[in-house]
Amino acid sequence: MKKRIMLMLLCVSMGAGVAQASLKVDFSQTTGAVEADFEAYVADHEQADTFTAQSFEAFGATVTITPSWAEGATRQAMQMIDRSTSGRNGYTGGHTDLLNDWIGTDTRQPGNPMTLTISGLPAGTYSWLSYHHDTDDQTGIFDVTVNDAAGSATTGIDISHSENGSEGRVDGFENTMRFAATVTSNGTDDITLVFGMVTSPSSPVPHLFFVMNGFELSPATKANTPYPADGAIEVPLDAVLSWNIGMDPNDPNQTNPAITQHFVYLLETPVDPNAAPTYAIQRIVAAIDAIDAFAVYVPAELKPDMVYLWAVDEGVNGSQPYDTETILGDTWTFATITTPEPNDVNGVIVDPNVAE
Repeated sequence: MKKRIMLMLLCVSMGAGVAQASLKVDFSQTTGAVEADFEAYVADHEQADTFTAQSFEAFGATVTITPSWAEGATRQAMQMIDRSTSGRNGYTGGHTDLLNDWIGTDTRQPGNPMTLTISGLPAGTYSWLSYHHDTDDQTGIFDVTVNDAAGSATTGIDISHSENGSEGRVDGFENTMRFAATVTSNGTDDITLVFGMVTSPSSPVPHLFFVMNGFELSPATKANTPYPADGAIEVPLDAVLSWNIGMDPNDPNQTNPAITQHFVYLLETPVDPNAAPTYAIQRIVAAIDAIDAFAVYVPAELKPDMVYLWAVDEGVNGSQPYDTETILGDTWTFATITTPEPNDVNGVIVDPNVAE
């Protein structure tokens, strides 16, 4: 059980939530296996005419998924790989039907980046979770740009792999690489996610392919859209933490009326790139009220040169921390402003933080 000291934020209870709808898509070859509880987007390897717009019923609407590659892309860039019979496949964990195949880009050919367009998504706030693991040898780094009603960008995501006998191989499903984001739809415009490999012609072949096994899209029922953004740096010391309340699992266009409390956790840790990560969030914070669909917390004091971990769990119909009904939030991080290094002026160390 994770240790957290809670801040309770009160809001009005208006009723119970209902079962969550979601769209789960497994990218697969036409005759490939499909993960249980997922639907298949099917295409054939390097056959451009098979990478079509394909539609799925979800959220009371028809949602269409269309992959495309950069202008001038050759068909050889358009990957739909099945690793199930690969002799170098060293993966021994679960969900093999999801992880053994993937859509992607061969950046040795014109075509990087790959764009996934989502059309027909009803207005609302959604959670995106995509899987990026090769059961063979691919382990490159890619960037993602999300173009939606809000707009955001994420960089530096490392594809995990399970090649037999290789260093850094991953076995368990829980350790495979995922990309998570909050996606906002206005109900009219398309949403695009642009996946670009960070590569160069001199990179080794295992760093040259973009890989995406599948994705899950669901109403953002957790606390979401944090400020500072997850991974933000140089955050001012007077920053106010804020987030959006989880959405109704039956209607991603409105907040969940069953949410009655928020439990906020905050931990500070010195900036140290060599330190092992910690997820035990134990620092106590004060009590405040929630405001409609948007909640804020003013920290008593933020310090420079710190990485802060924070999270927001949400109580449902009066549920308390660690109750099964309580919606556990993601752990977010931000780094505060860094203290300038002392300057060496003619052999004299001048500390900019000390008044003359």
